[in-house]
Amino acid sequence: MRRSPSLTLTLLLMGCGASVYAPGLNAGFDPEPDFEISDDDIGKAFAARPQLKAESQVAFYTFDQARAQEIEETLKATKGVRAVYSLPPLLVEGQRALHNDPYAWRREPPKFSMKKLRLLAARARCDLLVIFDKQHSTSYDVNGWIAVVPLVLPILFVPYLDLEVESHLDAYVFDVRNGYLYGHIQVNERDAVDYLTIWGTAAEAEYVEAQWTRLKAQVKASLEGLLSDTALHATPAP
Repeated sequence: MRRSPSLTLTLLLMGCGASVYAPGLNAGFDPEPDFEISDDDIGKAFAARPQLKAESQVAFYTFDQARAQEIEETLKATKGVRAVYSLPPLLVEGQRALHNDPYAWRREPPKFSMKKLRLLAARARCDLLVIFDKQHSTSYDVNGWIAVVPLVLPILFVPYLDLEVESHLDAYVFDVRNGYLYGHIQVNERDAVDYLTIWGTAAEAEYVEAQWTRLKAQVKASLEGLLSDTALHATPAP
């Protein structure tokens, strides 16, 4: 998310500025609703066993749909993945690509659960379900140079800002058939840049994108390691 210099200036004159981008917070995702959980479900969870194939068909869902295409391309390039299916937001959350509801913030988001995602993945004949949750935050603070800015005009040219950008990406890998959790991949990136002028805040978006590129590469490597783990592969019938 890129701010205009005027907005950033207003925030920073008040002390500091910070923002968090976490699209998953606005989704109606409840992984395991109480009404879906029974003792039988718990017993099935204990009985579930890993059954990876040499190559798997993967369904995925991301709360940040703006990144869906990039995630799909990353999965297609991952060793051990035969085919990829992106679960459509229309079937999961009722979101239409060109629908703009000005009153959406006043309405309760549609509820969906892990079982629904697994069902949609099963309909696409997929072996694995991967759920992606991406967040990033940016924060500004002032440094010692602020002492030399008694007037508004000089503030445009003094490097009195420190920027911190932090990004997180989580990937949860489930077996579609029995719900077995193969792994939780969690990667983080952080950059700190000191002595920026008010014009340097335009670099914020560049750091977010650079971190996103590194996060994708780390998740891809971890996922390849998980899919190649023979201990998680199906045991051949005697």
